[in-house]
Amino acid sequence: MSASVFAMNCEANSSVPDTAGTFRRLSRLFSRGYLGSAGTCEYAAYIALAASAFLASFSMPAARAAAAISLVLLVVHSARTGSRIAFPATAILATVFALFALFATCHGMHPEIGLPRMWKLVWWFIVPLSATLAGSARRRDVLIKCMVAGMLVLALRQFTAQPWTATRIYQSGATDSFIGALVCSGSMTDGQRLMVGVIIALAWVLQRKQEDRSASFPVIVLGACLVALVLSFKRGSWICAVLCGGLLATRGMSIRGFLLLLLAGTVVLCLPPVLDRILALQGEFQEGNGGRFLMWRDIAPVIIRDHPWGIGWRGLTNEWMRQIAPAVEMNQTHLHSNILQVIVETGWAGFAVYAAWMMKALLDALGLRSAAGSAGEAKLALGLFFALLALMLNGIVEYNFADAEIVLLYAFLMGLTAAGFREYSARRKLSGLCPQG
Repeated sequence: MSASVFAMNCEANSSVPDTAGTFRRLSRLFSRGYLGSAGTCEYAAYIALAASAFLASFSMPAARAAAAISLVLLVVHSARTGSRIAFPATAILATVFALFALFATCHGMHPEIGLPRMWKLVWWFIVPLSATLAGSARRRDVLIKCMVAGMLVLALRQFTAQPWTATRIYQSGATDSFIGALVCSGSMTDGQRLMVGVIIALAWVLQRKQEDRSASFPVIVLGACLVALVLSFKRGSWICAVLCGGLLATRGMSIRGFLLLLLAGTVVLCLPPVLDRILALQGEFQEGNGGRFLMWRDIAPVIIRDHPWGIGWRGLTNEWMRQIAPAVEMNQTHLHSNILQVIVETGWAGFAVYAAWMMKALLDALGLRSAAGSAGEAKLALGLFFALLALMLNGIVEYNFADAEIVLLYAFLMGLTAAGFREYSARRKLSGLCPQG
């Protein structure tokens, strides 16, 4: 029933209350109007997914809520039409990995710790959700731009929130200088988000240049994300952004543009706080600081040797680590490395699934790039590849695989690349079945 017909019926019967009839009309209005037709319901799921992509850059709870709404709407659409929800190889591997993690946890050292946290793996459903709803180049383009727009919001928040937090830290006397407080207030999670924002915004600039369109707004987003990334003072994110962003820039940027980026990077590197952070990297690999070097050299090998099938999801505790190496940092419960942490938690079998999963995600992105329908889309696909690669490279020295905010980015990137690769693979098969002439 349309809204106008419903309104006229209500007006005609306003003098005589009809509770049952009104309830029936509202029910029909909800089921047919609010959820809409099958096509409308699917489009609403896509809009909710776009909202989630935008929110994922700066608000995990809101992004999760929007993704859950999108899933419900897609399931309703699938039930009505009989259409299938895409389940690409990356989603299958995510499911297999979750099963290995569940097995390792049930038979691990601390199931009482790991089992209550297993539910967080459910958010990988965004991979098949995105793969289903991003089935066209136009939709993928919009979802990517929503994600980048969210990064701009994150950057603007960084410009205000981080100095305010640093001021409070400095006034409390916890550090000797404001710069030191600024370093302490940096967020590892936001640093990685901004790293992804820089790479995808750069790909957006290259896309606009390739299509001979104005790149003013993408350049503004890129500049804001770059400045905010510097302010995060997270060296791993810096290094991965420079490496992957530099490789992306060489694939399509003019010599003048590349030299400008190189000049800007050199100027930033010469800033004393930035240079101090880079030079302090050597402290991470010294014997007595109880950091990464100690965990990688002394703790991880012992646990992997004694528990080849894994200790279970999030089963590592600081007490256990200190029994092996008493000098380890207090309150540390992970090994600052995706690779070592996955082996420790899920064993060698789980790591094999994880490695295949990450490799397939990268291959999907490369496949999308090679099969893209236009040069502009190929630039964006290359940006998705380097964004995924940056997260994985940063994951070598940081445990970002279980960071709930970063999981959303992983899932969106995997779903978008899987959707594109799936679309073009189907198109090639169809053209093979229907040769020209």
